[in-house]
Amino acid sequence: METRYYTIQDIKKMEGCGKDAAYALAKTLLYEKRGNTIYVFKDSYEEYYKQKLEKAKELQQRKSENNVYNFRKFS
Repeated sequence: METRYYTIQDIKKMEGCGKDAAYALAKTLLYEKRGNTIYVFKDSYEEYYKQKLEKAKELQQRKSENNVYNFRKFS
């Protein structure tokens, strides 16, 4: 059976971040708290991830369109 929730531990693994960052992210998404445990709704996290992916693609495209030449400074 597929889960409908992600725990803080799951978010830490998926985002590659620490506990504090995972809690901060979880509190910006839709979540349910049972006792002391926070369960983030899977749909909410998936929507966040899609927005994050689209933003990264847009930034990459804008970066490549604006730069005719890519110069790097080597030191």
